Amino acid sequence: MNKKFNRFHLQILLCCIFIIICDGYDMFMLGTILPSLMAEWRVTAVEAGLFSSYALFGMMIGALVFGPLADKFGRKKVILICTVLFPLLHLHLVLPMILLLLEYNVLLQD
Repeated sequence: MNKKFNRFHLQILLCCIFIIICDGYDMFMLGTILPSLMAEWRVTAVEAGLFSSYALFGMMIGALVFGPLADKFGRKKVILICTVLFPLLHLHLVLPMILLLLEYNVLLQD
C-alpha cells in the first residue's frame, strides 16, 4: 500500500499547517505585545508570566481532553469540532463590546 503524494495529501498538509499556525498565533502575539501591556497596564513580570502560563495550561488541558477524543472518534471530526468551538467559545469576549457599540448607536440616534 505505497501511495504517492498527490493533491489530496497536499490539501491535508496545508490544512494541518494552517491549524498549527493558528494554534501558535495567540502565544506569538502574547509574546509580542507583552512588554507594551506590562507598561500600559502596570503589570509586573510575575503577572505577565502568569498570562503565558495560563495560556500554555489551557493548551495542555485541551490536548489532554481532545487527544483521547480524537483517538476514539477520529482526528478529522475532532479537528472540525475544535475549529467550530474555538470561535464560539471566544464570542463572549467580543459580545459585550458589540452590545456596547449597539447601545451607543441607539443613544446617538435619539
